[in-house]
Amino acid sequence: MFKKIKKAILVSGAVVLLGVLFAACGTSSPFGRYERNLSELRDNVFVAYDDYMRIEVVSGRREEPFVIDGSSGESVPFTVITITPTAEARRDSFSYRVSMNDAEFTGNFLPHPFLDTFSCDIAASTSDRTITVVVTGGDDIERTFELTSIVNDEMIKAEDAFLIARERLDASLTDFMSGNRLNAEIYIRLVTNPITSSDVFFWYVAFVTSDSQTFAVLVDPMSSEILAVRE
Repeated sequence: MFKKIKKAILVSGAVVLLGVLFAACGTSSPFGRYERNLSELRDNVFVAYDDYMRIEVVSGRREEPFVIDGSSGESVPFTVITITPTAEARRDSFSYRVSMNDAEFTGNFLPHPFLDTFSCDIAASTSDRTITVVVTGGDDIERTFELTSIVNDEMIKAEDAFLIARERLDASLTDFMSGNRLNAEIYIRLVTNPITSSDVFFWYVAFVTSDSQTFAVLVDPMSSEILAVRE
């Protein structure tokens, strides 16, 4: 009888221990309990130019399907490549070959319906600091880009920018908290300043609620300074 009780205690203890371990794994994200609110994280960006075109590569994770509705769904990895050819280099179609993650990805770009750009969407993300993209257009254009990430060790990370934004917007987000749960989805992106049109990047952290309110902060990734606030 004693042995059976002892065995039951050991099994029960093992179950409790597993529960603790699983709970620890569930909160191991640098975003803590807000991980479940993340709808998009763009944390790796590459930019390059030559005489024929500008190329930008953005990589991270985003919800699928992607809907800005205040609620975050399951996320998938992604890499989006966008090229802007010069007038002389513009062709009816372009294809790509990308080397990243010790693998190669190939396919075709799609033209933007309104802008003079072409983009492709790869179902994988990369944390590589360097990647290679070969762009082919028509029968006479083939450009090879060796790209280096704009992310460096002197920049604050996405989770740092998030904490800065969360603290700054604490009062605005109070009405959207239910206990420890935030009733909003979160977007964290490395973005350029649309006013200056330069390739200087900032952390943009936005909280979107179910009633379509947006609270956002723009953070300098080098100084951690808050440059703009929407609340």
